[in-house]
Amino acid sequence: MTDLEYLMESECVRLVLDGKFTPAELDSAFFNLRKRVRDLERQRTEQAVEIGNLLQRIQYETRCEE
Repeated sequence: MTDLEYLMESECVRLVLDGKFTPAELDSAFFNLRKRVRDLERQRTEQAVEIGNLLQRIQYETRCEE
């Protein structure tokens, strides 16, 4: 298998070779996707912390009512 045949296994590479995307557009889309994933990971972490805080608050309020 040649290097080009190996690269052709990638759908993204095929899109560039078929002229549907330029390499710069593909790079931009990739970097934007990575940024979006980082943002979603940050949001998930913040939400997990918020959930933990709410659970502690619920437990505290439940103990106070007893």
